[in-house]
Amino acid sequence: FSFETPGARLADTSFRSHPLDIGGGASQGSSSSSQGRSSLLLPARFPSNRRGSIDTRAPGTHQMASNITTEYLEGAENGGIGSIFHNGAFVASFLGFLFAQIAKIFTHYYVNQEWDLSRCYSSGGMPSSHTSLVMGLTTAIAMLYGMSSPVFAISLMFSLIVMYDATGVRLHAGKQASVLNMIITELPPDHPVSSNTVALKDSLGHTPVQVVMGAIVGVVIGYLVGLLYR
Repeated sequence: FSFETPGARLADTSFRSHPLDIGGGASQGSSSSSQGRSSLLLPARFPSNRRGSIDTRAPGTHQMASNITTEYLEGAENGGIGSIFHNGAFVASFLGFLFAQIAKIFTHYYVNQEWDLSRCYSSGGMPSSHTSLVMGLTTAIAMLYGMSSPVFAISLMFSLIVMYDATGVRLHAGKQASVLNMIITELPPDHPVSSNTVALKDSLGHTPVQVVMGAIVGVVIGYLVGLLYR
């Protein structure tokens, strides 16, 4: 930035990469000083024109600015809630969850020989839809942004926590609910607990096999979606 002393005309602002120069000392500083001028020239990331805006004619500048803002401009251009489907990570996680929930209907029929449409919106069962969701998200992020991305690390840690919780806290909470339901059924009919208590939901967590299958579903869907959105 260049500023003249009071009473003099404000010089043109420049963002060109020059060494720090405060009037005096250097040859340019001496020249500036002789004209009653004190100048401060600092380096900048992008070269500029005389008006202080980015000079897109400078070599490489236009490409640098374009790489930084392309995704944001595309999002603003599309607009609306539908633009979320341009987000590959969201699409992968959504499809992973949806596929796993629908698959529960068929796996339930295979085991129990009965159709139960409520399995498509309930927790528990084969495969784990929560695991499929987070692994689809993590895989898509790895495909789109690379495994060195901090976002991938965050998503992976989040996925590990979800899978651990599914086979740990949630699984044992479901087992405890099953035991409590058996105890309640053994109580006398006139007992206040047996008469006023609704059966607890015991299908909460997942076995390790169900979690592994959910992870496989998520990785496959995340990989395929990542290929489409790359």
